[in-house]
Amino acid sequence: MKTTAEKQLRAEVARLPEASRKQVRGFEIVVLETMATRALLRNEAVAWSKRAPSAAARKSDDALIGAYLQTLVASVTVSDTAARAFSEQNRQMFGGAAYDAVASEIRSYLGSGKRQQAIADHIQNLGKRHLIEVNAAWCATQARTVLDNPVDAARRSGKPALVKFGSKGCIPCEMLAPILEELRKSYAGKCIVLDVQVREEPILAARYVIESIPVQIFLDKNGNEFFRHVGFWPKEKLVEKLAQMGVQ
Repeated sequence: MKTTAEKQLRAEVARLPEASRKQVRGFEIVVLETMATRALLRNEAVAWSKRAPSAAARKSDDALIGAYLQTLVASVTVSDTAARAFSEQNRQMFGGAAYDAVASEIRSYLGSGKRQQAIADHIQNLGKRHLIEVNAAWCATQARTVLDNPVDAARRSGKPALVKFGSKGCIPCEMLAPILEELRKSYAGKCIVLDVQVREEPILAARYVIESIPVQIFLDKNGNEFFRHVGFWPKEKLVEKLAQMGVQ
């Protein structure tokens, strides 16, 4: 078992740019999560490299981890049926162009989203594959600051929630904005709908492993992650997923 001492955490924080150090003040547990995630991924990558001789050429931990993660999504594909369905549901994204004219672009977009989601799922489930122990007293002091945000408030509400992580200027994010507003009104009192701006909430985005946008995270009434989707999703899909959580 690898142990991270508090002095190691302080040293990691000290290496951050000054602006970042100010942002993580009181949120050091986020830095610890990042350190733990990287250590666990490195262990998995090293184990994989022993079965893949070509991986020996990777000279840095980042390169090794990156190569390992790519093997996990190497088989991800996008069917013609899925690409055509996306084209029909989102014609406005492509200026009404015919499917054949944008098929390659759609496949690339959907494939990238599926790969990012698969990697996010793998990282999200690290705690289920490895034993992780934390200092309870230290975490209790951190929790008072870390949990003081709209997303964690929603997780404690006893209601299901839909959280979108996005940013202004991101076209798919802006396309989702009016849809979320409709859902917020339709499900008032039944489901919490949040729109988190990642540039304004970088710590929160890091906690939820947001590596690309937009991301929609569905939380059940107990605050557990039920499902996440990377990329634009039409209203029908969002409603369908909410229904699977019992939100009508």
